[in-house]
Amino acid sequence: MFARGRRRRRLEIMSSNEDGITMDSFTTPVNAAVIGASGGIGGAFVDALAANPKVARVAAFSRAKRGFADPKVTAGPIDLEDEASIE
Repeated sequence: MFARGRRRRRLEIMSSNEDGITMDSFTTPVNAAVIGASGGIGGAFVDALAANPKVARVAAFSRAKRGFADPKVTAGPIDLEDEASIE
């Protein structure tokens, strides 16, 4: 029960309407970065950010190579255990 309450509070920045989930707290324009973008949740988050008109660009980082169709998304490799990949 406690975890559910915490989850609801974290998602207060998002609301939904007939167009889907909106991120109302964003000012225009926003640049976003997602680490772990090749996974299911990370990839879905990249797609949701790219679909949001308040987001100008999305940098999608992951160890595994993955392409994204949206031109707002720039994908790149990153391995948090390899310092050279972070530079």
